[in-house]
Amino acid sequence: MPGSAVQSLRMPGRRSRFAVLLWGAYGLGIYLFLYAPLLCLSILSFNDTMNITFPWMGFTLHWYGEALRDRDLHKALLNSVELGIVTVIIALPIGVAAAYAFRRHFRLREMLFNLILVALIAPPIIVGVAQHLTWNILNLSSSLFGSTLMGHVAYTIPFIFVLIFPSFHRFDPSIEEAALDLGANRFEMFWTIVVPIVLPGIIASAVFAFMLSFDEFIRTFFLIGADNTLPIYLWSMLMANVSPETNAIATLMIVFSLTLMVIGYRLARQSYRAE
Repeated sequence: MPGSAVQSLRMPGRRSRFAVLLWGAYGLGIYLFLYAPLLCLSILSFNDTMNITFPWMGFTLHWYGEALRDRDLHKALLNSVELGIVTVIIALPIGVAAAYAFRRHFRLREMLFNLILVALIAPPIIVGVAQHLTWNILNLSSSLFGSTLMGHVAYTIPFIFVLIFPSFHRFDPSIEEAALDLGANRFEMFWTIVVPIVLPGIIASAVFAFMLSFDEFIRTFFLIGADNTLPIYLWSMLMANVSPETNAIATLMIVFSLTLMVIGYRLARQSYRAE
């Protein structure tokens, strides 16, 4: 009896360790599934061969040098950065204003909220084709800062709304009422009271919207016209002349996106601490 009691006491510990190992292996498998392709792509960008896959033939920075000397790539990169910045400048105030408006209760509030959420899951290829047809019907030519910009603004506004929406609902409305009672007008109240509270969410939304615009391919493909963005240029390279330079460009895009995420995270944390 005492032995069986001791064994029964030890069993939960063994099961607990097994469960930890099982969940650890499961989590490791998920991360490998997500990031192993990116890791392989990054490794192959240093491969000293004309092939874009294995076997490994030696270490080289040649393909990064080719990418840095590519003037068409520079133009495409500049277009992507400029397009992302202008998209954020236009979409951020609209998304923030929409999220702030939903802080109040009004007619059709739930229906309009659901319509914004539907825009998040709409198939991008369908949206791209529809926007392309709309510009054709209006007899307007496709361009970088015309059709493409409008497509990116429409694409990023729902994401900005969803990201900033919780920030507007985490503080007491009586704070706004107190500011109004003390003599502030609505603009002063919003700028001096509300904005500092939701600033981390605004920063996160701006960084995320820029990344969405910078990396967007499908909508851009249907709306770009004669110009190029970095994803479109990378796709054209894959279609015309496959070389390890594409691996180098893709790796640089990954590094740029990660750097932007870290900067946005640090800015948001600093804003939280300032509060």
